[in-house]
Amino acid sequence: MKKLFYLFAVTMLFAACSKENDGIEIPDTPETNSTSYNGTLLADSFATAAVIDITPVANTSTVDIVLNDVKFAPNMPIVLDITLKGIPYTQTDSVFSFSANNVAPYINTGTEPVATYTFDKVQGRIVGKSLNLSAKMAENLAPYIAGMEFQFNGTEVTK
Repeated sequence: MKKLFYLFAVTMLFAACSKENDGIEIPDTPETNSTSYNGTLLADSFATAAVIDITPVANTSTVDIVLNDVKFAPNMPIVLDITLKGIPYTQTDSVFSFSANNVAPYINTGTEPVATYTFDKVQGRIVGKSLNLSAKMAENLAPYIAGMEFQFNGTEVTK
């Protein structure tokens, strides 16, 4: 009987410690689910197939948006992964909307934002399984990208 009581006490102590640390409640980590959208990205007059990932950031009302394998023109020799971090969003009923101004993106695996590719405006909405996104580069950038506009229309990639 003592062994059973000892096992019960140890189990209760372990269970209590798993949620507390010196009397401070440790919250459960909320899940963040990334959703991918496959569609067409229009960069000014150049259209290309693209995949965009939208990831809500835990404990904030922001999302990170990744434009995968982006080209600005047909002859562009490389593709870029452009990450827009911390874009505020709202959700009402079945519409998920996001918008931000003056967003310096992270390029490829860079750890710092790149101001030479700043977006003047980024906005979009998800309705059902459809994503519509628009973005405009700032006007004070290099002439080949200044004021460039992007449009993306895509549907959720089912896994």
